[in-house]
Amino acid sequence: MRRILALFLFFALALAADRLYVAPDDGVGYLRSLVQHTKRELDLALYLWTRGRLDLAEALAEARRRGVRVRVLLDERPGGEPQDPRVLQVLKEAGVEVRFSSPLRFAHYHIKAMRADGRLWISTGNWTRSSFSKNREYSLVTDREDWVAEFKKVFEADWEARALALDDAKLVWSPERVYSVFRPFWEGNAKRRVLELIASAQRDLLIEQNGLTDEDVFNALLDAMDRGVRVRVLGSASARESNYFGRMAKRLAEEGAEVRYLEGLKVHAKAMLVDGRRAFLGSQNFTPTALTANRELGAVLEGGPALERLRATMEADWARARPALRPPRGPVPW
Repeated sequence: MRRILALFLFFALALAADRLYVAPDDGVGYLRSLVQHTKRELDLALYLWTRGRLDLAEALAEARRRGVRVRVLLDERPGGEPQDPRVLQVLKEAGVEVRFSSPLRFAHYHIKAMRADGRLWISTGNWTRSSFSKNREYSLVTDREDWVAEFKKVFEADWEARALALDDAKLVWSPERVYSVFRPFWEGNAKRRVLELIASAQRDLLIEQNGLTDEDVFNALLDAMDRGVRVRVLGSASARESNYFGRMAKRLAEEGAEVRYLEGLKVHAKAMLVDGRRAFLGSQNFTPTALTANRELGAVLEGGPALERLRATMEADWARARPALRPPRGPVPW
């Protein structure tokens, strides 16, 4: 009897565990399955959706036709261009409720997240063909009740263009800024949570990022190196000379950080591993806009199979990436 009970508890915990999905390795099938198994409500908050992922539009349309309430909240002009009209047409014809985020609320609605009944998808990637076939992206699927409830609350506020206090949130929300003059409150906690994670590192920080321009993050990484933490920074080979990543990466390399660039995949991920035991992943680039002006969502993982897979993937990417050449210091030894 005890053995049966132990097996039951093991499988119950396995089913309830967070699951990490890695792009391009895992493709898009798991996401279509998540939509297909939704029975009551589906809320999607997304920055960019192109016709390269029209299959996901059809999946949401089919969910609506079988009676699921489907709401989609999008950035109106991602990258300065309107959302794909073909995607919007498929959603509209099926009766999916679609709104654009108010430009008065956020600089960009850069979030990538979805609630499907009692499950929550949090991702670094948009719904484009390249996000699932050419990019390094990470996605977390969880049924943690407190996280699911928190996302539902924030989505409702964003749907109605209302501000919400999120300074003590369990998830990692941007924008972190003070809202209102008369009764001020913090709308997010992202920069504080990211800086706290960096400050907590004792041995090693591994950052795999698409964007790196925030000076507070830069200074926190310098402080980490000063106390003996190994700091590693990983980006796309194409970002080596970019102002969006390469410039600050070079500055960190000059201060003693290890910097490498990954060939063959675009690093669109936004992830940070702390001492191999804790990790951040989400939609936040490490830029001032992402942390303090956009709507973004991330999560902190501590232990479990999802963290272990993230650690293994990031370390594998690091191992096959090419080191950045550091400029020589002092006299050149000809």
